[in-house]
Amino acid sequence: MTRLSVVIPTQNNEDTLPAALASVAFADEIIVLDSGSVDRTRDIALGAGARVVERPYRSDGDQRNAGWAEAAGAWVLALDSDEALDSTLAEAVRGVASKDPNAGDPVAYALRFRCHFLGFPLDHGGLDRDVHVRLGRRERTRWESALHSSLIVDGPVGRLPGVVDHFTATELPGRLRKLAAYAADRAERMRASGVRPSVPRALWEPSRFFLGRVVIRGGWRDGLPGVVWWWLQSTEILLAYLLLYRRSRPGSEGPRSTGSRPA
Repeated sequence: MTRLSVVIPTQNNEDTLPAALASVAFADEIIVLDSGSVDRTRDIALGAGARVVERPYRSDGDQRNAGWAEAAGAWVLALDSDEALDSTLAEAVRGVASKDPNAGDPVAYALRFRCHFLGFPLDHGGLDRDVHVRLGRRERTRWESALHSSLIVDGPVGRLPGVVDHFTATELPGRLRKLAAYAADRAERMRASGVRPSVPRALWEPSRFFLGRVVIRGGWRDGLPGVVWWWLQSTEILLAYLLLYRRSRPGSEGPRSTGSRPA
């Protein structure tokens, strides 16, 4: 009986994928949804016993829903290729998967994430409250089709101990590529919501965000890495306003979301 399936979307993630796979080696099934990797990602996944499914990337939610459809487990865990369960969380997930899926327990679980930026763990500025629902019963959950998607749950949600270590940027160029992709997606959502670009808003919102995270919520406690992290996050907001401004000009068609998974 397949109790636990793990779904991992990938695209050229040979550097971070081994840790992700090792942290969920106890799962009954690991499904890697690969979007045209040209590095060793597929070979690493196959070597770890994962099943590789080739599928073009549209959004995180779309990819994860495809993984849910491929999964045979009663429980499914969504994990990114730059994430890894710590030992406490791995044991907790194993315990959930061993239960009767028809019992009256929660049908999904929220997990706490710990961000690592260029090798530095970040614990302040609100990151101590970085919690996402990633583990759910396959028949009672589905994903929103968006770049930053959420799990839609039909039933009660619990919380598990331990953390998911998120190695969001092991080198700066990769983080900048993600920033550009996320800014394009944010600009599209702003346009769809009727937001109009203006210089005062483009200055105020990133500044308010940065000061709120670094000063009010204590992001400065993580030192220079924490300050730079929140500066990059605020720059994403500023860049989104620039892209929205460009999109609003007569005759402009873009930019739009990239259609490829941020590496």
